Amino acid sequence: MDNIKDKYEYIGDFNQGVAIVVKNNLYGVILMGGNEIIAPSYDYISPFKDGYAQAIRKGECKILDLSGRECKQYEGKLIAIPTKYDSVRDFKNGYACVQLNGKWGAIDVNCNEIYEPQFYFLSDFVGGTAKYKTEYKQYANSWGFLNVDGFRSECNLLEPEIEPDGNLIIERYNQRVRINNKGQLLVKNGESMIALPREFLKAGNFENGLAIVQDSTGYWGAVDINGRIVIALQYTDINSFRENKAFAKNKNGKLCLISANGTIIKEFATYSDGYSFKGGYAIVVTECGKHGLINNNGKEILSPLDGYIHYTKNPHEFEITSFFGGKHGLFMASTGLLIKPRYNKIIEVKKDCVKVEVDKIGESLIDLSGSVFVEKDGKRITFPDWCIGVKYLNENLLLGVTDNGRWGLLDGYGETICKPTFDNIGEVDNNIIPLIKKEIITLGDGEKKRKK
Repeated sequence: MDNIKDKYEYIGDFNQGVAIVVKNNLYGVILMGGNEIIAPSYDYISPFKDGYAQAIRKGECKILDLSGRECKQYEGKLIAIPTKYDSVRDFKNGYACVQLNGKWGAIDVNCNEIYEPQFYFLSDFVGGTAKYKTEYKQYANSWGFLNVDGFRSECNLLEPEIEPDGNLIIERYNQRVRINNKGQLLVKNGESMIALPREFLKAGNFENGLAIVQDSTGYWGAVDINGRIVIALQYTDINSFRENKAFAKNKNGKLCLISANGTIIKEFATYSDGYSFKGGYAIVVTECGKHGLINNNGKEILSPLDGYIHYTKNPHEFEITSFFGGKHGLFMASTGLLIKPRYNKIIEVKKDCVKVEVDKIGESLIDLSGSVFVEKDGKRITFPDWCIGVKYLNENLLLGVTDNGRWGLLDGYGETICKPTFDNIGEVDNNIIPLIKKEIITLGDGEKKRKK
């Protein structure tokens, strides 16, 4: 015992078979025979009580048991950690990260190693998932993830985001996707999530039992809720399925209309893109941006026109907007009525006509052939195509306006009296009609002036 006294600067009283010792201002623990169970390495160790003591090392509070092992508290219990580790983080969600020789691994609450120390960095586990780095690397794509069952991804990711349930958000081809901790893509099916086989790298949500998927080849197809391929991955792009149909582009760059079972309904030579079907119709677009309309069989029911086509609440009714000027028109798929986009506003669609708003005129009526008309003495008077709206000057004389705001004169039978070449037409006074036309003349020095 005298030799033991010479070895330490201080030896405390023995309690529960052990004593606290101090050497070089560091605390340790010995057995009654003098054997060290904890070499002097702590800044402080309290007397043992009920088999445990509190200790401090480098500012960290620790709990030691009578065998000298550090203990971690987890869910009201103390877990004794094997002494071989250099450092141990607190248990979180059933697991703790341990360090040995500068490398990190992980143990469970029974101190079983689920990953031996091998990682440069290992995060705490969340929902059975952790992220890791194998070595110090500055570049972004140096992360991986792993789960408690032994699955480990490649270490070639941007830093993943771990969700509370253990699923992850990662970046693939500049798109954020959700995967589980087995690397399977997660896709929404209503309120639930479906895990697809790992071969699929990107996918859209399930709609009507199908999800659009892409694999490492870069091509797209579709799978059912069991992950079985329904449409072969042979398209460079596929839109969402609506009414059991979708638009897709084949390897030759041609737009195709395909069914939900993969049958090609039609391949288009004119169109380069299409919107989802609604009420049996779909809007299609040419390379130069013109819009047209097709039916369920891919048959064109409205040829491409210089304007945008929009769906409305009525599945057979389509609003048309001109590319320039924002003028409005209408197409009725049920009747074939086409009102070109020449009007400020479509006010009301009636059974046998359409009420529109015309600049400088106000309200006008359009018949089912797309022509302006007025009712007089129980009869319809129809006007030529140049006319988008009329108003009476007197009982037998009408003023008509064109798309570009030029004016012309029409008689009571709808015939043109004066072609629409005038900038303005004044009020009739004693059967005299003032016609105003702006002309551009060139003076001798090249200066241009307008003349009325």
